[in-house]
Amino acid sequence: MELKEFLLKVGIKNLDRHTILVNGARTKLEQLVEKNDEIIVLPILKGG
Repeated sequence: MELKEFLLKVGIKNLDRHTILVNGARTKLEQLVEKNDEIIVLPILKGG
């Protein structure tokens, strides 16, 4: 399954406002993910 499809399926919206790591590395949303991959979704915070 594609990473983007998986994230939308579990309810994460506004994907451009998050940093997404798969197995500890930044990835593109088109990457295929496996059942045992570790996916970390972090919000991008703007400070000021």
